[in-house]
Amino acid sequence: MILVPKAIETLKRIERQRCVRPTPNLNAGGVSLDCIRELVGHEDERTTFHNYCYNRETDARTHENIERALSRDKV
Repeated sequence: MILVPKAIETLKRIERQRCVRPTPNLNAGGVSLDCIRELVGHEDERTTFHNYCYNRETDARTHENIERALSRDKV
């Protein structure tokens, strides 16, 4: 995947302003793991996954999300 220069510049600007990498927000916002991997310069998606992708919800909210997702499969 090749990202447009504007996306890369936006990420760099955000990093300079916050002094952190906003990758957990990208993941929570639905940006693909491969896109995040490219933005942060990782060779392997596993590195990105293990360092930046984690559950930010409470246990109760996670349980609700699982229940909601599983109930969608019922016809």
